[in-house]
Amino acid sequence: MVKNFDKESDITDQIDLLELKAIAKNWSQEQLYANLLSACPVVLRAQIRSKRTKDIDKQIIEAKSMITCHFESLIPRDAVFESFLACNRKDSEPISEFVERCEKMIRRSKPTLPEGEYDYVIKKKILSSMPTDKRSILGAFKQEDLKSFSRRGQDLLDDPNQSEFVHAIMAADEVDRDLSITTTAAARMPSLAERLEAIENRLRNMNLSPKNSASGRPKRTMECSRCGSINHRAQECRGNAFCNRCGEKGHLARICKNSSSRFSYSVLTSDFPSINVLLVDINRKGKALVDTGSCISLINKSLLKGYHISPSSSKIITVSGEHLKSFGKVQLKIKLNEFELTWEFVVLDQFTFDLIIGRDLIKYMDCTIDLNDSKILVPRTRSCASLESNAKIEEHSLIEHLKNKWKHIFASSPTDIGYTEMIKHNIDTGNHPPIRVRPYRVPHNQQSTIDKEIEMMLKSNIIRKSASPWCSPMVLVKKKDGGNRLCIDYRQLNSITRKDTYSLPIMEDLIDRLSGFKYFSLLDLQSGYWQCAVEDSSKEKTAFSPGPGKGLYEFNRIPFGLTNAPSSFQRLMDNLLGHSDNYTAYLDDIIIFSKDMKSHIKHIEEVLEKICTAGLKLKENKCKFALTEVNYLGFIYA
Repeated sequence: MVKNFDKESDITDQIDLLELKAIAKNWSQEQLYANLLSACPVVLRAQIRSKRTKDIDKQIIEAKSMITCHFESLIPRDAVFESFLACNRKDSEPISEFVERCEKMIRRSKPTLPEGEYDYVIKKKILSSMPTDKRSILGAFKQEDLKSFSRRGQDLLDDPNQSEFVHAIMAADEVDRDLSITTTAAARMPSLAERLEAIENRLRNMNLSPKNSASGRPKRTMECSRCGSINHRAQECRGNAFCNRCGEKGHLARICKNSSSRFSYSVLTSDFPSINVLLVDINRKGKALVDTGSCISLINKSLLKGYHISPSSSKIITVSGEHLKSFGKVQLKIKLNEFELTWEFVVLDQFTFDLIIGRDLIKYMDCTIDLNDSKILVPRTRSCASLESNAKIEEHSLIEHLKNKWKHIFASSPTDIGYTEMIKHNIDTGNHPPIRVRPYRVPHNQQSTIDKEIEMMLKSNIIRKSASPWCSPMVLVKKKDGGNRLCIDYRQLNSITRKDTYSLPIMEDLIDRLSGFKYFSLLDLQSGYWQCAVEDSSKEKTAFSPGPGKGLYEFNRIPFGLTNAPSSFQRLMDNLLGHSDNYTAYLDDIIIFSKDMKSHIKHIEEVLEKICTAGLKLKENKCKFALTEVNYLGFIYA
């Protein structure tokens, strides 16, 4: 008897292991098929057996495909992406195995990424896994293909003296023409780190990739020498980058040449990474850790006895993937040397420091961290930080006023779903006769849940009772928030449906469009597909049965799982928003971007008015307003 498939482990590896076992025990194809089924949950087993394929080899291929789809659907893509972000290379783990782990997760969580982007994010993971002294050395070879880059990283780990690596660097023709020292001597010199840093600076603009690269297309990891962006080469530069430091267009702050003459710096601390902080509101001093790896700032709950803590929905995930409980958030006035400002901190307990200063506050104060001298520098223009914090409070009140003004377009409950007929989804099956697939058997413990979902969908007019000659089977799946979703298996219907060629936005175009903006807001529709109408003539084709003897229903709104649903929904969003330089949408994820707060309020109101006119509803807890750093479709923009 084989073990049941474990939903916590990689399903592909489990299937491979079972096939190896079949070879070792000399199983026939029929025995392998039977053991694949016996390792499945009851419902999945019934779904596989309901197929009418007679050829045993095709049965096995179909079974493996359905098993993989089933188990991968149990873990949402967002959760897989979070696991990818949190995964770290183990001490003794070869880089090749680490790359294989990372590649599985990123390809599964972001299946639409261009091929070059996969290599880019995996290289970033390799670099972050390297010891500090080797990271900057390996970083000089980011233009190599992933396989060569991984092998070079492993060579670095295997050779603690690095002498061979230094020799390889110094052998480059273009490097260090005016340094009259030999490579061997450089490797023995005590100031090796300084030498390597000088070499690395000279290597920045070199192409160290093999001349006979397998791919002729430009790498997306190449830095643009004009604007400083890492998303394109200089010859592709459109000049859209905007510098938040000098206010000029055409370059990013990271390569701004005007910054040195405009700013003088004050030393915030000479004891990096810790810093002394005065908590003005509670008249206490504390020790803060300056942590560039934390995207938010945190405060220890022990400091806030008797102080009001506001509720917060923040989810805190450590670098190891551990989830921490947040006790809420507080607005506190703090003083860092001569700088005083009010800031929002998320409240946690059981960490060593009194506070953690995260990237949000570091960016707001425009800090420069000098690792060589262990100092944190702040531009002297921040002496008016208290005025800027007042401006931040004013911005917050403007957003709250806007949300109150348009509160009627935020869903009041899960069943408060909008409706629009701006477009109607059509299912074109030509002259093909109706398809009827036998409904799947439903486990007894799921029946009450399914009945409640059907009742809710009937009350919300998402579905209606049907007498259609068409029928597709239904399964119940868990959503990432713990709720349930009825999913219809429309594979047979999709196979005869004429495909809609309306395309989704291209990721690279979105990246270019968002460059140079300061404020971002994200809007998320409440059950987006269910707010969009289906053509009357197509409704019967959406018919489904929740189980044998459980009746027949059809959709009034677009259901999940139809082949052309994304195209129809993207067409709706494009018609709704029109062409704008300040907002766009990828399916139901709307993003608004502006260069200043006044314009941002105006752009948000424009979008909310369009949504209201169309009759759509937003999910308030998923909407984020006036952010200076935002995660959109897995990419961080700031």
